[in-house]
Amino acid sequence: MNIRSTKLEDWAIPEDAKQYIRDLRQENGRLRTQLKGKGMQIRPGVDVLPVKTRNELKRLRDEAGKWRRQFRAAQAELSELKAARADV
Repeated sequence: MNIRSTKLEDWAIPEDAKQYIRDLRQENGRLRTQLKGKGMQIRPGVDVLPVKTRNELKRLRDEAGKWRRQFRAAQAELSELKAARADV
């Protein structure tokens, strides 16, 4: 049975499951409407962080950026070394 092609009422599942699906769909629609104004940006990584203030979040982001840059530099250096070793 193709679930997408039949109406929810026609599904062979208990009524409470149907109601649960309706509630999920309604909640999903509500969240989508909320996000429309924000350009559909969902940033769960930020929303779930145990951060108290905007400054603390900025500091954490800056620190993460610093480590990311160091990691990228190390990766570039490693690839250069591998290329040099391949040339020899």
